Amino acid sequence: MIWRLNRYRFYAPQEIADAIRAVQRFKGWKFAKEEGYHEDWNEEYMKGYHVVNGLIRTLGFDPLTFTILEDKIFERKFIKKESYNRHHFRQVKWRKEQIDVNDIVLTTRTIHHKYDKFLKMPDGEAKIEALFEGLYKMKHFQGRLAKADVEQIFKGNEWVLNDPDVGWFKNPNKFQDNIDKFNDRKELISKEGEDKFIEDEYEIVNERFCGGTSDLDHLLYRPFGGQDGRLM
Repeated sequence: MIWRLNRYRFYAPQEIADAIRAVQRFKGWKFAKEEGYHEDWNEEYMKGYHVVNGLIRTLGFDPLTFTILEDKIFERKFIKKESYNRHHFRQVKWRKEQIDVNDIVLTTRTIHHKYDKFLKMPDGEAKIEALFEGLYKMKHFQGRLAKADVEQIFKGNEWVLNDPDVGWFKNPNKFQDNIDKFNDRKELISKEGEDKFIEDEYEIVNERFCGGTSDLDHLLYRPFGGQDGRLM
């Protein structure tokens, strides 16, 4: 179903819902709970917790496609073609109630549906976990990563690199550009810390969720109490 709001283009119901939420946010109104989601899912502090931790966890890359999550997708707009998406990947019936950052993939609106293909597989959750495990090893690799290093890290999970739809090696030139950027970000965090990474690479995120400061402690820990939620 497509609704027409003006004579220039058509808007899907989801875009209309996003626009309404943007107005609510601008007015300072509380969000109604979305069906099946945790009651705080749409609160700005919860989004900040997921976004900042998600970016640091993968150095700002979508895990499935190894493409960069651009700063502009986190901009607050009424209507936009692309935006970030927080995707639940656990294979449990109540997965949308989960708010722990370890149960969520930070991706984009156009990519997030690709994860559903894996959620339909018996070992789909394990496959997503393999992505995070590999990215963790890449993040803590000594020195700059080359293609051969990535191949070794994902030995036994070659689908990550060679899947015909989302494989990292699908476009060799793009992969090289992305691994160079990954190495640069890895070195930045190693030398100057996570705060500097967000400040330099994600100006919009820093302004929107961190109040324009580089002090991320309130977002790198669980904002709702309980045990330490900081990621490794």
